[in-house]
Amino acid sequence: SSGINAEYGQTLYSSNKIVDDAVIAGHLAAASMSAVEFPVNADWVNSPPLSIHGNLKGRYILLDFFTYCCINCMHILPALHQLEQDVPEGLVVIGVHSGKFSNEKNNNNILNAVSRYKITHPVINDQDYEMWNSYSIICWPTLVLINPSGNVVLISIGESD
Repeated sequence: SSGINAEYGQTLYSSNKIVDDAVIAGHLAAASMSAVEFPVNADWVNSPPLSIHGNLKGRYILLDFFTYCCINCMHILPALHQLEQDVPEGLVVIGVHSGKFSNEKNNNNILNAVSRYKITHPVINDQDYEMWNSYSIICWPTLVLINPSGNVVLISIGESD
């Protein structure tokens, strides 16, 4: 994967060798912004509703933008699980399920997939792409790291090594 150096030392990664300048600009803007709060009307799996600027304030948060029909998204699940084991108190992993097709937006289907893939971290159903659009996400999987101050500090695009 190729790295793109961003302001403040962040690195954006893409599984593609060529990344469009507009995409880079969008991610650089997102990487220098305050984290966007979760939609209040969204449904959750494995957790009651969470708040980036509320009950998660002061913690590192890793948002995993995925959809359960994306094989690359499934490939990174073991690494996310290992990360949760390695940093149990310092990091909260949250799946942001942004389904492409209408059946992927169904809460029961998401619940079944979370169970099938043994996902234990909280998952929010971003069925209207509110989070997706707020962070200028362009593909699955994409990881967004938020620091304890509530600022986006890293965006990783695609399945990385």
